[in-house]
Amino acid sequence: MKKNFLKHMASVLLIVLLVSACQKSTTELTDVANLQSNLTDTKKENKCQLTYAIDWGGYPNWFHYNDKGLADEWRIDFGSGIPDIITMVYDHNNHLSNAQWHYDGRLNATMEFVWTGNLITTEHWDFGGYLFDVINTYNPRGKMTKRATNDGY
Repeated sequence: MKKNFLKHMASVLLIVLLVSACQKSTTELTDVANLQSNLTDTKKENKCQLTYAIDWGGYPNWFHYNDKGLADEWRIDFGSGIPDIITMVYDHNNHLSNAQWHYDGRLNATMEFVWTGNLITTEHWDFGGYLFDVINTYNPRGKMTKRATNDGY
């Protein structure tokens, strides 16, 4: 069960990072390519924001974004009709700082993210009282090369 949970949470982190990266790339492209149109429409919708997806298991996922264009809520329906809800909070640098995972009104897990520069290097997890850390290792180009828990997984 722990192995499946960690595989799922690896997918969670990758989608959260994708959603965050997508927002930044779109903003940069918009600033350069569409400067004139932005002057007339300051509330342009970010067309890069992922709002709905079917994941690896065939489950529907919905995403909500805050006023800065950062994902602040993720809902996953694993078939029960009651979605798991992950809420995300960002620091003053717009880095993901912590998240909470709820199901059926109950808190399942909390996560705190430690950043080194622009990379999440450590994640502190509390999964219903089971405490563990996930350590992310990157190559010099900033690509993740290893993701391991402090207990060796």
